[in-house]
Order: sequence, then C-alpha cells, then structure tokens
Amino acid sequence: MKKELIKQLFLKEVVAILFLTIVTISYLKIPFNKIDSYKLEAEISDRILVYISTYRDVDIDYLKGFMNSFSASLPFSQIIEYKKQSFIYNLALYNNEGKQIPIDIKKILVSSNEFYSLKKLNLENSNSKYTLYQFLGVMTILFILTTIYFTIKYIKPNLLNYYIFLIVILYITNLIFLGLKSDKERLIENTLIESYATNKLN
Repeated sequence: MKKELIKQLFLKEVVAILFLTIVTISYLKIPFNKIDSYKLEAEISDRILVYISTYRDVDIDYLKGFMNSFSASLPFSQIIEYKKQSFIYNLALYNNEGKQIPIDIKKILVSSNEFYSLKKLNLENSNSKYTLYQFLGVMTILFILTTIYFTIKYIKPNLLNYYIFLIVILYITNLIFLGLKSDKERLIENTLIESYATNKLN
C-alpha cells in the first residue's frame, strides 16, 4: 500500500523529468538550417550594436534591453543559447580544419570574433536606464511566475507543489545549460583566436 502511494506521489514528477529530457535531447539534435544561420548572424550583429551603443550612450534601444533580459530569463532559454553556441563552436572547428564554409555562414564566425574582441575591452555600460529595462525584463518573468503561483493556489491548490517542482526543475536545467554555454563560449573564443592567427577568418 505504501509503495503504491509513493508511486502515485512521484509519478507526475518522474514523467515531467523524462519529458523534459526527451524534449531537450530532441531539440539539441535538430540541425541548424540556413534560415537559423542567418538569424544567428543577425543576432550576434545585434549584440555588437547593443554593446557599442550602451557604452557610447547613444542610439539605445531600451525595448531591446527589456526583451533580451526577458527572453534570457525564460525556462528553456539557456538550452536554446547552448545549442547556438555549440553550432558556432562546431563551425569554428570546421573552419580551423581548412574546410570551405559558405561566405554567408562564415559571417557568423567573423561577427562572433568581433563580439568577443569587444568583450575583452571590458567596456562598461554607462546607461543606468538601459540596466533598469534589463532588470524590468527579469522582474516581468518573476511577476508572471508569481501570478501563476497564486492563481493555482486559489483555483487548484492540489497542483501547487507540482507547479513549484516544475519551476525548480526547469530553472535547475537552465542553470546547468548556462554553465555549459559559458564553457562553449570560452572554447569558441580560443578557437577564433587561433583562426585569426592563422588567417582562417579572412
């Protein structure tokens, strides 16, 4: 009887973990297509513009600051970012082996190299308003999660623990992939330095 009760208590949690694992693995296995590559190159170029504009304190798109921090705070966001960085890293390795890469795809490496070069300069964001918009992006996610929490609490209180479990497991997963993404970024930077030294980014 006790075993059956334990099974019932943890069945939903086990199913959720298995589902998250399957979805994550399936998503990571989906290859980048040409449109994804163009979007990625545009995204990196956009990061460069944001980095420069916030440092110079001119032509700042505050809504972009809000949206970037909002999307980065979503569940599953770091898995998406990890996949992008893995693609860039594999592309950089492929390029280092002297293999031909289409010019439009190679722009991803050129833009990435420019972005990492800028980051090395440690340019400070001198615009407090932009920082505030980034903070509001994170707080909006927190507000949404809190609103869902209280909605469940008053409408379906028996699902409250399950909701908390889902949020915790999603953000633990996000945290793990944040670390993996950071490792990939370091590898990309080192690989691009090597590519630049051997003129393989030209």
